[in-house]
Amino acid sequence: MLLAKDLRDDVLQAAMQGKLTEQLETDSSVKDTIINIRKFFNNDSENAQNESLNIIPFDIPNNWEWIRLKDIIRIKSGDNLTKKSMQFGEIPVYGGNGINGNHNMANVFKPTVVIGRVGAKCGSVHITKNKAWVTDNAFIVTFPEKYINILFLKMLLIYSKLGSKAKATAQPVISGVSIYPVVVPLPPLEEQQRIVERVNALMAEIDEYEKIENELVKLKKDFPQNMKAAILQAAMQGKLTEQLETDSSVDELLEKIQKQREELIKKGELKNQKKLASITSEDIPFDIPENWKWEKWGNISNSIQYGYNSPAQSIGQVYMVRISDICDNEIQWDNVPFCNINEKDFETYQLFENDLLFARTGGTVGKSVLVKNIPSKAVFAGYLIRSNYNKRLVSKYLKYFMDSELYWQQLRNGTTQTAQPNCNAKTLSQMLIPLPPIEEQQRIVEKLDALLPLCEELGE
Repeated sequence: MLLAKDLRDDVLQAAMQGKLTEQLETDSSVKDTIINIRKFFNNDSENAQNESLNIIPFDIPNNWEWIRLKDIIRIKSGDNLTKKSMQFGEIPVYGGNGINGNHNMANVFKPTVVIGRVGAKCGSVHITKNKAWVTDNAFIVTFPEKYINILFLKMLLIYSKLGSKAKATAQPVISGVSIYPVVVPLPPLEEQQRIVERVNALMAEIDEYEKIENELVKLKKDFPQNMKAAILQAAMQGKLTEQLETDSSVDELLEKIQKQREELIKKGELKNQKKLASITSEDIPFDIPENWKWEKWGNISNSIQYGYNSPAQSIGQVYMVRISDICDNEIQWDNVPFCNINEKDFETYQLFENDLLFARTGGTVGKSVLVKNIPSKAVFAGYLIRSNYNKRLVSKYLKYFMDSELYWQQLRNGTTQTAQPNCNAKTLSQMLIPLPPIEEQQRIVEKLDALLPLCEELGE
């Protein structure tokens, strides 16, 4: 796909070669124009515009002439203006970085061509408003308006790419030494106007093309993430996999989970938690297959637990996983520090394979990870929450739920928006999760394991 920038360059190139417009016999003489321009600048020397033009960049129409910029323009720096004095006023200020402020006085009083002299926009070309201030970081261009169209001159200077001729210093700087020798084509005044009209019409079409181009670039950039979100949403709705009559019952699964929790409470291994409110039809965000069930996270989790608070240490025997150690859905074990912890606390906060951790505060609130490949004894830090879910469930299905928009929407609704966004155990326990039979949980994981890496490849 040809970029809009390239199209603009091609249009200007064609315009400067006389390929966009018709050459008419009724047009005025460029040779006479050049004589008049020399008179305008009080320069009657025949050699003023004729030196060293033996090498020309390309062919132009017979009624055009090659000329140097020094023969059709004069430049001078604008006036000094402090940054403080540009903060208020109605008059736009033009400088090396373009239009960069306002002032309450003007030193040009009509549309004027300005060239950025120094800085990021060195060599850039502008036409000022009726009244404007031009700083000493830019050149004011004087030219014979009777013989040169101001809009054509702007195109001519843009085409000349003056910024490429800047002197490389701490900041790019351009001077008359670089500008004046530049060789440019000069058509008759009448054709200058035709060129302006033709180029403006084409540039308007390119502007529309660029909008489409930008949309396509954004679509390409966003497509992998959008596709991933769509696939996860389809998975949560039961649209990625087939529902089989041979699958086990979700009701029986939930009964077993509840029975196991009650046994753990009796043994004193689990605290008796407050009963969660029943799910109503108004709570349900979308339809799921008949053999699935909506359930609250707190009812499938044995505990939702905050992490251990301790200073991080560079050496030790027990790893302490922090929010910052979670990257790309993995724990970066090489970066995980250690901590001092007694045996009783270690038993409380010990991490196990397939534990689910999620960040409860800060800019990454809600980020989750499925614990894998624990190299040694490990616990989790205070800004993380560990969900000790029932091990009858498929751990990776629960992780994929935590990657889905359904999870994130519920998280946003339950997050406290402060200087540091916060989410607590209550928010997680109240989350609705669509629960398929165990067999289909596994099929969904297999399907997502195959599809989601393809989305990542599209983004490369």
